[in-house]
Amino acid sequence: MAGARMLLVGDAAGFIDPIFSSGVMIALKAGQLAARRILAADSRRLALTEREQKQYTREIKRMIGVYAKMIHMFYSGPGFEIFIQPASRSGISRAVNSIVAGSTQRDFGLWWRVKVFFLFCWLQQWFAMAPRIDFDAQKPGAGGSPGAKQPDAMDKPSCPVSS
Repeated sequence: MAGARMLLVGDAAGFIDPIFSSGVMIALKAGQLAARRILAADSRRLALTEREQKQYTREIKRMIGVYAKMIHMFYSGPGFEIFIQPASRSGISRAVNSIVAGSTQRDFGLWWRVKVFFLFCWLQQWFAMAPRIDFDAQKPGAGGSPGAKQPDAMDKPSCPVSS
């Protein structure tokens, strides 16, 4: 993602998803990071060092990784079931929304909540921590009529992150 005299930013550095605005946020943050690196190298009248290239690449991969994991969880069935639960007092919903809104900082108060969210998404595969969603029932011709009431389990949030 970095060479002696070039830095990739935005979708050129890594395309993730067309629905979330992750590419826009990564482009903006990568652009700022690239500008700082380029200005520092230019002030020395030198190309980027190999170390600077690796640091830039590592930072971009970290930013992309944050969004990629969140988006993967959103699109997985169990992850989506956890994702749509009401807000909680633990701040997990705020932390997830913060990531989706563009935060890639490594603040401990944010990251432990995001890690717990990922843990709940992973556990949801085997244990119904949140109501299950029958995605097949939502497809046309799958036996359910549009607008039909969902099973009673959908009315009873049971996720530990709910308040």
